[in-house]
Amino acid sequence: MKSLKLLRLSLHMSTVQAARVLAARVTHPEGVSETTWIRWENGKKVIPSDLLNHLEAIRNQLQNALSSAISSREYARCDTDINVPTLSNSDVHTILAYHIQLAVTVMVYAQTGQING
Repeated sequence: MKSLKLLRLSLHMSTVQAARVLAARVTHPEGVSETTWIRWENGKKVIPSDLLNHLEAIRNQLQNALSSAISSREYARCDTDINVPTLSNSDVHTILAYHIQLAVTVMVYAQTGQING
């Protein structure tokens, strides 16, 4: 699935990180194996509907953070604003927040050549 890989790459994650962090949810708090993640990305395995909803919530969080940074043209801290209701593990929440922040920082730097914050 192309959009799954795009989400992972947008968050600057390896397949191992995505399997552990992006796939972590109430029913799978530790995520999934890297092999499963790769099969989903390649379209060789159907992505469960609960995970699709979970990933949509993550994608929305990323899009909101990026939109906010674009409109203000500044580095926008978003680590406390992450709201993905299907996350059950605070460590995963922290890692996800870091990767969203990283994506925002890279995008702002690419546009402005500087980081404010």
